[in-house]
Amino acid sequence: MQKNKSLSVREVGIMNTNKAYLGVYMALALAANVAYHALVSNLFT
Repeated sequence: MQKNKSLSVREVGIMNTNKAYLGVYMALALAANVAYHALVSNLFT
């Protein structure tokens, strides 16, 4: 029982870490997308 509990806590920690990395990746992708559209609109207007 104790082993399963520690395993689940570890899995939750891994999931939270993955969510944090996913959030950072999505924020970077959004920033890159905004910068790209700003650059394109500056070049073609």
